[in-house]
Amino acid sequence: MGLIRNAVEQGRQAIESIRSYNAHRAPLDVVIVGAGPAGFSASLAAMQHKLRAVTIEQESLGGRVFHYPRAKIVMLQSATLPLVGKVKLTSASKESLLEFWQGIERKTGVKIHYHERMDSIVKTDGGFLVKTSKGSYETRTVLLAVGRGGDAALEAAHRQAEQPGATVTLSYRGDAFGRAKPANREKVESAERAGRLRVLLNSQVKSVTPEAVVVEQEGSEERLLNDAVIVCAGGVLPTEMLKSIGVWVQTKYGTA
Repeated sequence: MGLIRNAVEQGRQAIESIRSYNAHRAPLDVVIVGAGPAGFSASLAAMQHKLRAVTIEQESLGGRVFHYPRAKIVMLQSATLPLVGKVKLTSASKESLLEFWQGIERKTGVKIHYHERMDSIVKTDGGFLVKTSKGSYETRTVLLAVGRGGDAALEAAHRQAEQPGATVTLSYRGDAFGRAKPANREKVESAERAGRLRVLLNSQVKSVTPEAVVVEQEGSEERLLNDAVIVCAGGVLPTEMLKSIGVWVQTKYGTA
C-alpha cells in the first residue's frame, strides 16, 4: 500500500471538505494537528486556498516518518502535493523524503509551529478552542493528523542484527507479529534462524538500567546486559479526548 501517498491525498481531501464547511465563525478556519505526510499536505492545501490556518507539530517535520529507521525506503509511488504538483520519488529513503519536504517548506514559506503539543480541544459556540503547550487557538474546524506508526520495532531489530558483532534481542508482548508486513516478518525470522537475532514473544520489559534490561516472559525474569535500548512502543490515539468532543470512534480488526 502507498501509505504516504494515501496520507498526502487524505490531507488534501480533508482541506477540500473544510473549505465548504461554514457552520461556525471563528478567527481561524482550521487548526491542523500534526506535520506528518497528511498534516503537511493539509497545511500546503490550506495555504493554497488562502485559509486562515495554524499547524502545530509536537516534534519535527515528517511526524512519525522522522522516527523511521535510517535509510528505510518510505515511498514507492508518486503523489500529488498541493502547491507543488505530482511528486515522483520512487524508492525514496526516509532521509531523502524529509530533505525534499524541507525544501518545499522553505520554498513555499508554509508556517508550522514546531515543538507545540495539543493538550485539549473544547467545543465552543464558534467551533472549537484548541489548547496547546504554548497557547490556544479559536477555530471553526480541527484537523487531526496524528499518525499511528508501523513496523518500526521489527525493522530496527533486523537492521541492527545485520551489523557485524551485534547481539540483538527483540521483546514483544504478543504471541505473534500478526499485523506486520510479510517482508519484515520474513527478515526477522531469517535473522533469528541465523542466530543474529533473539525474539522473545509474550514478554514484557520490567525495568531498564544503564547496564541491563529486565524482561519477564511467561512468569520468569531474565536480565539482559545491553549497550543501547530502542523503544518502538507505537502510537496511541487520544480516544477519550475524541469522545469528549463528540467524535465516534469504532475499532475494527481484520477488516478493511
